[in-house]
Amino acid sequence: EPGVSNTPTGTLSDMWSFSVATLSWSQIVASTRDELNPQARHGHVAVYMERDETILIHGGCTGSPSNTLSDLWGFKVPTLAWQQLKSEPGDRLNAAAVAAQARRLMLMF
Repeated sequence: EPGVSNTPTGTLSDMWSFSVATLSWSQIVASTRDELNPQARHGHVAVYMERDETILIHGGCTGSPSNTLSDLWGFKVPTLAWQQLKSEPGDRLNAAAVAAQARRLMLMF
């Protein structure tokens, strides 16, 4: 169930921000409808693309490791909107990624 922190599978779909200025947490609520948001997941990669003001997430799983995902999503920070992007290179669980900001790339390994 999205946004619930004690689900039996341990998968979540909520997002939070931490303010260094106030030392406090705030939940971020997407502006897109639930059916247009990524599934709850864990074991995914996430990077922030500063120039595009977008968080990219890829892969992970929805519960058991046999339910791995290959989807790629972008979260536009200014509009709080999710958008599904081209999904490749296939299912990934517990991968790692870095943002190559100067080239506007997410490198996953």
